[in-house]
Amino acid sequence: MKTYYIFILLCISVLIGCNTSDDLSPPIDDGKNIDADYIIVMENGGMLNTQFFNANSDVISLSDKETSLNSKVEPQLHYTDGLMFLQYHQGGDCDGLITKHDFNSETTTEIAVFEDLETCELTATALAQTDQAIYISYTLTSTNPDTYGLRVIDMTSEERAFVDISLNQKPIDFAIANNRLFILTIDEQVTDENGLSVIDIATNSLVHEKDLGYDARRIITNVQGNIIIGYDELHGNLNSETFAITYTQYEEETAPKFAYSNSRNFSDAGVLFYPSDPGSSSMYPLVASSYDFENNLVVLYTYDALLSEEKRNFEYKIKTTSAVNYDSKNNIVLVGYEKISGAMQGGLLRIKLNSSNEVTAIDNIDVEGIPFEILVN
Repeated sequence: MKTYYIFILLCISVLIGCNTSDDLSPPIDDGKNIDADYIIVMENGGMLNTQFFNANSDVISLSDKETSLNSKVEPQLHYTDGLMFLQYHQGGDCDGLITKHDFNSETTTEIAVFEDLETCELTATALAQTDQAIYISYTLTSTNPDTYGLRVIDMTSEERAFVDISLNQKPIDFAIANNRLFILTIDEQVTDENGLSVIDIATNSLVHEKDLGYDARRIITNVQGNIIIGYDELHGNLNSETFAITYTQYEEETAPKFAYSNSRNFSDAGVLFYPSDPGSSSMYPLVASSYDFENNLVVLYTYDALLSEEKRNFEYKIKTTSAVNYDSKNNIVLVGYEKISGAMQGGLLRIKLNSSNEVTAIDNIDVEGIPFEILVN
């Protein structure tokens, strides 16, 4: 493998990759100055609140639009799907509440879960949804050995009927593709190895199981509808139809480190945007990053290179990155960050990507909390 270190115009950003050819990603078009809406879910004092923004390629401003979603404490689990935002809050030892909010229609649905179970010690471990169902996995530690399950909640019926599916290993992450639910599991009882269980969504039946070895951190659905399996030193690309898998190995200094983020924010071209540890490339604990799976290229959008010391430390007061997304209409990276002040304050930095491979920090706006998720309409 070859390793590329490419400094984009005046060292504004760094691309790092390992590839088997000299072909790099095609330049990103400048795009048009198109109106876009941003929704920032913020954490402040342990509570989640929401703020809307109006934006285009040139300016961003607060919107007077208000959400009907009530402020809630930070959830144990959450899941985003477009403008759909799911939260799970643990109740007692054996009950919980799922809140599903559609920011497009401003409708909220609340579903009580696990109340049917008898006294138990239950921990929910993963959450996902389709238009027809919500999926939540759990571990019961009141049994010996532990019991693992998946609850499928039918969202097409007013009764919210559900089906429980027994699992052999502890579920830790979900991905949905090709009308199948892919469940990343770990064998905590014997081997500590990871596996994959595949559920047919139409029949709620197990259709495939696969061993994945050690240290699989997460799974994610890419824009091609296949499953990415993230490890520390490599990732697997699993065909969601045939279950065939190919692997891409990293060199230590070029690892994209996306497996430690729960971001599912892809561009139309299949580039993933997420917060990551920049290593020695930045003085900040986390920076905005992107990973081009096709060309195996990492981009670090470091504050150190994008902003002057005055802006970083005294005007924006940046401590670390908390959320990242991408405005595909205007080719803008959206970077939510926590401020140094320690008063649960944050901001949103916008970084423009141009076809000439220029990367420019174009503006910033303060928010009343630390960005938890950034949604783009």
